[in-house]
Amino acid sequence: MALRGIDMTVRTGEVFGLLGPNGSGKSTALRLLMGLARPDAGECALFGGPAADRVWLGRVGYLPETLSFFEHSTGFDHLRMLGRVGGLRGAGLGDAVDRAAELTGIAAYADRPVRTYSKGMRQRLGWAQAILHDPALLILDEPTTGLDPLAKEAFQGLVAEWRAADKTVLLCTHELDEAERLCDRVSVLHAGRVLMEGTPKAFSGGNGEVFRLSGLGSAAEARLMAWLGEEGIACERMAAGGLRAAILEKLRTARPGGGA
Repeated sequence: MALRGIDMTVRTGEVFGLLGPNGSGKSTALRLLMGLARPDAGECALFGGPAADRVWLGRVGYLPETLSFFEHSTGFDHLRMLGRVGGLRGAGLGDAVDRAAELTGIAAYADRPVRTYSKGMRQRLGWAQAILHDPALLILDEPTTGLDPLAKEAFQGLVAEWRAADKTVLLCTHELDEAERLCDRVSVLHAGRVLMEGTPKAFSGGNGEVFRLSGLGSAAEARLMAWLGEEGIACERMAAGGLRAAILEKLRTARPGGGA
């Protein structure tokens, strides 16, 4: 999908979500940022300079949607090779590989051939290669697609650590609950244009304060609802948080024939 004059700014130190249905232009936007495509008009900049100049490569970590590895290499070998390509040598290379492996949870199996890795293991190796050079900006394309809940929880922990270290994260995802939980701001693309943008809490359909409870039987739920009422706390059963509800409604009305 070609982009049609979008205007978007990612601020230093924030987690910015790039959302939208398939074909909305998300991948095109990432290719422009990575210097893999050039705009027909307008400007695309990273760190204050043209993205096409690629002088910023050492400051950006990138996780593509489709990962490719040398299947017969070990995870450690793969990371060492990427580190050397990026200019790391000696003790600095070893320290960077060990740190990335530890942070992403692959240290226990990184001496095994990549061909033996599960989907979750491969994705964690992708996270490790993205953070290997301790970049200032992380561009992550669908980092948790197809992963189990524990792997997704691990990824959310990583994002929290990156944010705490004042890293900037551009997160491209279809996981709306994940975006609501992690992102400071989001931009929703549709048909190559920005459909909506803002903070998750600002979207109508919810106030951003979402509590998820599990293990409640009907009797326990009734007691909880009664207690909340006595405390004067308004609540309702919701199938989704405000961000999900707002985006889905906006996308439905944006279709040809609106609301169909």
